[in-house]
Formats: sequence, C-alpha cells, structure tokens
Amino acid sequence: PIELLDEIEAVLKIKAAPITWPIGCYRDFKGVYHLADDYIIVYTAGHGHERTETKIIEKLDSDEARAHLGDEHDRFVEQLELVQGACHEFNQQEFL
Repeated sequence: PIELLDEIEAVLKIKAAPITWPIGCYRDFKGVYHLADDYIIVYTAGHGHERTETKIIEKLDSDEARAHLGDEHDRFVEQLELVQGACHEFNQQEFL
C-alpha cells in the first residue's frame, strides 16, 4: 500500500493521506484500521455473498484488538508508525 500512495502522489500530483489502512492481506486479512478515529472494522472470512453484522473494535491498543490481531498486533503497530511517518497527515481544508 505504501508504494500505491507514492504512485498516486506522482501521477496525480497530490498529497496522499491515508484514512484507513488494511490489516494483513489475502488469507491473513483481518480488517481495516481507521487511523483518524482509532477503530478496527473486523473482517470475518467465509460468508461469501451473505451480509453479516459489522463488528467494530474501538482502540487499536485495546485488549480486544490485541486478541483479534494476535501475533500480528505489534507488527501492525510498527507498520502504522512507518506509514504515518512517511505519509502526509489528512487535512480536511486542503482536501476540500
């Protein structure tokens, strides 16, 4: 995803500022993290075309988030720190 942000900036000549960030990928996909509001939208595999109730985990630093992400939690936090250091912070005034 970081490479994609670089490409967006290069091609469109804009500052890319992620609002959400994926947690894992492919078979290890666990959900999406909302950077600004600090919550996880949990992905549940195996439901195909069925609609399921959306599960939200508040706070990445919560016990519930640690349990959901398991061993991936610390790696994901480190990845987020890199992303936030490498990317622009979202600014709604500049966006509009």
